[in-house]
Amino acid sequence: MKKALKRILIIIAILAILAVALPYLLIVTVGMDAKTSMEEMHRCQFQHELEAMTDSFPAKVGIAFSMEGGEILEVNGNQEYPLLSVMKFPQALAVCQRLSETKITLSDALHILSSELSRDTWSPMLERYTQGGVITIAQLLEYALVQSDNNASNLLFSHIADIDYTQRYLHSLLHDGCTISASEEMMRADLSRIHDNRATPRATVTLLEHLYQHHTDGEALQYVWDKMAQCQTGEKRIPRYISGEGDTVTGIIHKTGTGPVIEGVLMAVNDVGCILLPDSRHLCLAIFIEDAHCSMEQCEELIARIAKACVDFAVTGYSDR
Repeated sequence: MKKALKRILIIIAILAILAVALPYLLIVTVGMDAKTSMEEMHRCQFQHELEAMTDSFPAKVGIAFSMEGGEILEVNGNQEYPLLSVMKFPQALAVCQRLSETKITLSDALHILSSELSRDTWSPMLERYTQGGVITIAQLLEYALVQSDNNASNLLFSHIADIDYTQRYLHSLLHDGCTISASEEMMRADLSRIHDNRATPRATVTLLEHLYQHHTDGEALQYVWDKMAQCQTGEKRIPRYISGEGDTVTGIIHKTGTGPVIEGVLMAVNDVGCILLPDSRHLCLAIFIEDAHCSMEQCEELIARIAKACVDFAVTGYSDR
């Protein structure tokens, strides 16, 4: 009898506890579901905003954007766009991989011949190396990433990681979505080859996330990260409305690409990069504009507005256009 009474009292106590706790459990569960639903609603709203920003723009626009390596928001994210000098970013990743497989180091010097340098291309290094000379791999990477030097890129292909090696390495990371099959010299000689180097915004964000996750793995990757943070091109693109806002953005690691105007059409205006936030979070963003029937200034303004909207969304859950 006593045992039965004890069991009954235990059951009553359990039921009493459940009666008190259940409403709180329901509140927490409903609250979590509501938070998830709210976040999903904000993502959908922002997706529509990105589409609205690009729908009426007189060009093909591709965007991919991720926070902390999570879900990628995109507009035409799986379409391929010409990379132009954005190509120098995945090229630099391949150079780092090549260095890791050999005894070659960033400080190793190359003896460059005058005949290896193109004169009619964008190449700040010609000011110092007009007749060729001795230059380190680190210096070539700096010229390629900071000033987008075309000769530096050509020399990295010819001396360190050739085009075939670069493509094989990219395939090992991505399987598809990024193709590099022409050097700057090849594109200079035949403009139609500009289309040979292409990538999807989604694949580019994957490469940016790879760099973010591994940039401290070795000297070479850290160097590439640091030099992309010093990028001197495209100041009116991704950085325009977010650089200098230390309370919102603490770093911009990016690479640009720009195509020629052919028969009144601007072939490409690109910018891709990692954006660092004060709370230690990061964004990866790739924006490609192809065949623009408008000015360079309009293309750069669109890129700047998209970057600002992405940062606002990451910080507050809303864009502030």
